[in-house]
Amino acid sequence: MNACPSSRSPHDVRKGRVTKYRNDGVPRGVVADRLDCSEEILDKHYDRANEREKADRRWEFIDDE
Repeated sequence: MNACPSSRSPHDVRKGRVTKYRNDGVPRGVVADRLDCSEEILDKHYDRANEREKADRRWEFIDDE
């Protein structure tokens, strides 16, 4: 059985959703609860942001306070 070449695995979709939520400023705990996983698993397996993007998130969080 051949798979559709444009299909994506659910894991890839989940990674994209996590990264978007985090880049939009949704707190790690909220995203982890939504995906029913720990924050450590979220960071290790799902958040595809690079180090610069993660630094920007921290800066935006601190700058807003």
